[in-house]
Amino acid sequence: MELTKQLKMSGSHDLDVFMPPTALNAATLLLAAGAKKDSVVLYDCKSGEVVNVIKLSSEPISLAFSRECEWLGISDWNNVVLYSIRRNSIACTLTGHMDFVFAIAFSPDSKLMATASKDTSIKLWNLGIRNWLGKPKAELYATLGVAEAPLPPLPFGTFIDLGGGMEVRGVDFSPDQRYLVSGHEDKRFRVWNTSSPAGPIFVSEPHSEYVIYVRFSPDGQWLGSASGGAASGEIRLWTTSDWKLWKTLEGYPRSDLPNFCFLSDSSGVASYDEEGNVILWDTRTGKLLDRFQAAPGSRFIAALTPTNEIVTWSRKTKVVQFWKI
Repeated sequence: MELTKQLKMSGSHDLDVFMPPTALNAATLLLAAGAKKDSVVLYDCKSGEVVNVIKLSSEPISLAFSRECEWLGISDWNNVVLYSIRRNSIACTLTGHMDFVFAIAFSPDSKLMATASKDTSIKLWNLGIRNWLGKPKAELYATLGVAEAPLPPLPFGTFIDLGGGMEVRGVDFSPDQRYLVSGHEDKRFRVWNTSSPAGPIFVSEPHSEYVIYVRFSPDGQWLGSASGGAASGEIRLWTTSDWKLWKTLEGYPRSDLPNFCFLSDSSGVASYDEEGNVILWDTRTGKLLDRFQAAPGSRFIAALTPTNEIVTWSRKTKVVQFWKI
């Protein structure tokens, strides 16, 4: 691994730093960090300078960028703030969840946003509409799992009410937008067909703990699921052609919060341990490829294209590092 860039961020952040998924060059990226109480700080990746401070009504819980960096979704307790990067302002605040929102994901075409909540529901929002002034807004449409009538086709939004008291911890879209995956408190993940999502098309076998992160690989051939809790986490890889378990990654340090990502070419999976070591595995074999020390207290963030870099963020030193694979 080669350290290619390092940025020192100012301020105090309780959340990890977030950035767009694997679609943008590092030179055009923004970073977003949840501040201590009621704001999110946007940074320019080139300079490390603050772009804007987004004020909220409560402490932010999760953040997500759309692929082309048009939107930033912020969970403001049980609401979701949709921030327009282009306009550098809040476009709208989405209401409807009954408890705090654990995770946010944007579809590859940035026309849909999924929100996963402790209230056991997943909501899909249509972002491809404008109000009478031409400003962006979002609308919620149908109900999954309980709807008897056929659901409207994409790009209309849908509302998934899973019921049964199962908190939804993670959510992600497949690269071709055919599938939506959700991770749950019952230690399983579920795969939904976005064109006819009346019920899941696949439910995984139980993990060791609740499933808190789910990710599709950029080439769409793999699905990763991470379970965590009581320092007994694990990361599993599944093939999307048949939804079968492929590998459980070897040598994982059993972190209680095993966040991870695929490299931009899908050849590897990266994560971190509690000591700030970044760990890299081969996707196809599941074997450990490398383990290296980043800044003290570093946690993994994301992978970048076309440079195939990974990024680490240290809560302890407030340092963001870019590493060449």
